[in-house]
Amino acid sequence: MRKLLALLMSISLLGVLCSGCMKAAAVVDLTKGYEPSGVAAEMPPGAEEAGRTFALRLFQAAASGKEENPVISPLSVMLALGMVANGASGDTQSAFETVLGGAALNLEQINAACKAAMERYETRVGSTKFHIANAIWIQNEFKVEPDFLQKNADWYEAGAFSADFLDGNTVDAVNNWVSAQTEGLIKKMVSEFSPDTVMLLMNTIYMNNTWRRTFDAEKTLDAPFSKADGSLVTVPFLNNGTRQEKYIDGGRETGVLLPYDDGRFGFVALLPEENTPVREYIASLDADRMYKLIQAAKETSVRLSLPKFEAEYTATLNEALSGIGLGIAFDPNRADFSGISAGQGLYIQNVLHHAVLKVNEKGTEAAAATGVAVGVTSAPADDFITLTFNRPFVYAIVDLETGLPIFLGALENPQ
Repeated sequence: MRKLLALLMSISLLGVLCSGCMKAAAVVDLTKGYEPSGVAAEMPPGAEEAGRTFALRLFQAAASGKEENPVISPLSVMLALGMVANGASGDTQSAFETVLGGAALNLEQINAACKAAMERYETRVGSTKFHIANAIWIQNEFKVEPDFLQKNADWYEAGAFSADFLDGNTVDAVNNWVSAQTEGLIKKMVSEFSPDTVMLLMNTIYMNNTWRRTFDAEKTLDAPFSKADGSLVTVPFLNNGTRQEKYIDGGRETGVLLPYDDGRFGFVALLPEENTPVREYIASLDADRMYKLIQAAKETSVRLSLPKFEAEYTATLNEALSGIGLGIAFDPNRADFSGISAGQGLYIQNVLHHAVLKVNEKGTEAAAATGVAVGVTSAPADDFITLTFNRPFVYAIVDLETGLPIFLGALENPQ
């Protein structure tokens, strides 16, 4: 099998073995031929629970690796996989339905849930910026089933573009598109295309949220943080003095829920009890328990110290997704993506993910991109609680109404 497209971050690729080279051509916008038809988008029953379950299972699988400071956007991964699922058939489609929808949703309902979520997050108040973008880049002269492009326009508002992937200007066009969608947090997605790449599906998410009550920069102080290996590093900590916060005490963890000024989203930090490794704690969580922890947060007088940090994470999610039930899609002998292009013998070669998240005195800023590469077969004191996140902890940006984690991560080393 030929070497896959070299990537610096998460993208969605569809590749087939092709002979010859296409002549260089400018990027052609095909979107006008596949405009959204205005399909209704109501959140199906069971979709929110299915989304929470998928989010935590995927994070647990990703966090079972060795990479430090894992952070993912489950929503970005779900949207990317949802687009690809529209080209799946038979048992491959069933696997997507099981992984993304649990026992509750079929493919049409998954599409509806994704569209409803996108529309929901476009409607907000406060200073929050939340932008989701989907695009399909197609190699010149590669034949794609029109129904595949139309479904992704209808449900995901995915634009479609045609270009010569072997022209260096196409690489620049893709990278410029990604940078624009993520406000420059993700500047470079692609360094080059391999000759067998014929389609590039991409999802990007950008969030910028302001705390409902910001931290005073003058109170930010350096303090020690105990890394996962026990060694100490000195990092800046956000401090708020003593004030009312939404405090979490689940017995096995303590934590805090910091709402943003939009009233819709919040930042959750969960500190496992002493002597419990953060990876062990992650493995012990279940989606229902995590949702109940967030719902049970109570206003309490808290003296909070939270690291000011930036996390960036890039990973291939093949093993993680296979582990939660999508293995057939990676098997060249069993996968069926005839809905993308008939007779090509397509299968998923890679699912790649890149996430960036920043926490500071004003709020948080985060971006993510996900891609699918497809190719052919070949403790309290007095009247307040001191809560200091000075050792590894789990954090999330969550939808406070549904409990869906938009971003989910673990901080093991703030440096």
